[in-house]
Amino acid sequence: MESIAITRRLQPPEYALDVLLILRTLIIFIFFYGAAGLMEDQATNELQILELSAVSGIFVTFFAMRSANRIR
Repeated sequence: MESIAITRRLQPPEYALDVLLILRTLIIFIFFYGAAGLMEDQATNELQILELSAVSGIFVTFFAMRSANRIR
């Protein structure tokens, strides 16, 4: 019985995966947004593409999690 209790204590909470997905998406967004800002002088079209891809990545992750019933 003690081993079952220890195993349950060692398992991460159910929402830990959701938090990791959101953090990963935010890090990617910050990276793309920063890279786009660095290249702003060189090419404005690429800047817009990078910003749109970063923002769309956040929405895709949110709706994927919502469809998997992780966000209610």
